[in-house]
Amino acid sequence: MVSGNHDSGVRLGTGQEWYAATQLYMRTTLKDAFSPIVIDDTQFFLLPYFEPYEAREVLGDPSLTNVNKAMQRISKEMVQQFDPTKKHILVGHFFAAGSAHSDSETLVNVGGLDAVAVSDLQPFDYVALGHLHNRHALDDAKVQYAGSLLKFSVSEAAQEKGVYIIDTATMQRRFVSLAPLHDLQHLTGSFADFADPTNFSEAEKEAYTALTLTDVEVIPNVMAKLRQVFPRLIGWIASARGPREGRPDERQAGADAAARRVLFASDRCGVK
Repeated sequence: MVSGNHDSGVRLGTGQEWYAATQLYMRTTLKDAFSPIVIDDTQFFLLPYFEPYEAREVLGDPSLTNVNKAMQRISKEMVQQFDPTKKHILVGHFFAAGSAHSDSETLVNVGGLDAVAVSDLQPFDYVALGHLHNRHALDDAKVQYAGSLLKFSVSEAAQEKGVYIIDTATMQRRFVSLAPLHDLQHLTGSFADFADPTNFSEAEKEAYTALTLTDVEVIPNVMAKLRQVFPRLIGWIASARGPREGRPDERQAGADAAARRVLFASDRCGVK
């Protein structure tokens, strides 16, 4: 396990020695990333999210002005720790060049300067990455984003979420889909269609839902009426031009924020 850009490395790293005793291995600081975790035939290098200034301090190199430059040096340092009789897996949290962002992710690269070149990851037999929510964000034989476990944006509604299982003997991976307690869906149609509960299954009615309405007329108290069918309605937009409260892009942003809040509360804290 590694800390990401939304985590506090100090907080997450508290008790990591105790976790290690239970075979849950964690790295939350760059200085600890160069000591691999050895499990059977594989060395695991755990690289948490880091800023360029951390790399300059830990490696004593003022020329490391961006993550790409830092990663070149970090890879070389890790390669020096390679046991030639074992496989080598890197677990990291960064933006790899050529990857595609989703709406709910924090942009941590500007002009490509903080995008890590995939070529710098080639010494590893496999690279397991976090940060991007779409598991298809990068197409590479050895570098794989797992994607987020939950859908954190309406733009992710069609994405299948889950985990990858890797066989360290063959370095072959397979995807295992995970079903959330309540799915996140985006539906398009008329208010009349959405107001009729017989048009939807129980799973659809209980899902976190964003709606696109095709109506052009004003619908009074639309949210309250729609929530009678979709109690977990997180927002709606209008596909046609007409008098509406607020602009569609503003409501969409609000829906994405609401989706993140309710998904965290329900699926991680046990609140229904």
